[in-house]
Amino acid sequence: MSKKSWLLTLCMGAMWGSSFLFIEILLKTLHPFMIVFLRAGVALIGILLFLVYKKIKLPTSKDVWLKLMILGILANALPFSLITSGQETISAGLASILNACAAFFGVILSATFLSEEKFAINRLIGVIIGISGIVITIGYENILSIDIDNRGQYLVILATFFYALSANWAKIKLNTVDPAISTFGMLLTATILLFVLTVYTDTFSSIIISAEVIISILGISLVGTAIGFYLWFKVINAESASDSLLVAITVPVFAVMLDGIILSQFLNTQEIIGFIFVVLGLIVMDGRIIKLHKN
Repeated sequence: MSKKSWLLTLCMGAMWGSSFLFIEILLKTLHPFMIVFLRAGVALIGILLFLVYKKIKLPTSKDVWLKLMILGILANALPFSLITSGQETISAGLASILNACAAFFGVILSATFLSEEKFAINRLIGVIIGISGIVITIGYENILSIDIDNRGQYLVILATFFYALSANWAKIKLNTVDPAISTFGMLLTATILLFVLTVYTDTFSSIIISAEVIISILGISLVGTAIGFYLWFKVINAESASDSLLVAITVPVFAVMLDGIILSQFLNTQEIIGFIFVVLGLIVMDGRIIKLHKN
């Protein structure tokens, strides 16, 4: 990937790393479906204001809108609901480490659906090294806490499959569409679907307003969703679908660092070693410094 794409990936890692913390905070007072509806709805308002400010015109093609609707289901409605529901029973740290499975799924799906993306050995080895770094960073004790009877783990893993699928869908079907349009169309679809789900489950009554809730909603919506996905689509348009999912490996590292900043729990030796493994995994996947295959 280019240096610009790497910078965007690291920015997204920080943004999405914070999302797991915001979800954990919001689950104390709000129903999961209310959280995902507010997340998509507030983010939709944010990206709409950006479109107006930049004077970006919406597409008129029905075909483009259909593709954006499918993107909204794959990239937002399904994974948002699955991850938030999953975090009812597992911690933010464990959810973030499971979220890195998107990188694994991305390599496999990209090699399957995109003929130009070969199942290169450096990508596979890089992902394995990166996942190893995540395990070290989060802590081996959290891996041992994985309970086969805990549905939350499976919900988060299923969500990562949809993230990987959505990256390939965006690359194949929406590669020439402005990232802001992709973000808007995706969020519009997700907001409508999640609104219906929220009404159907009658969770509007669960709203409890506080400064903590407002800050968390604004953080996860504007930073973690509107800006985060806009940057993601910029990377997808410029790079391969599997490369765009490298962000899934960086998210847990940033989640741990933000946890240290917010809760004054700073990185220890174990977490620093894990971070080094993640960086090494990214370098191997990039393939420019360490080459393990011939193109």
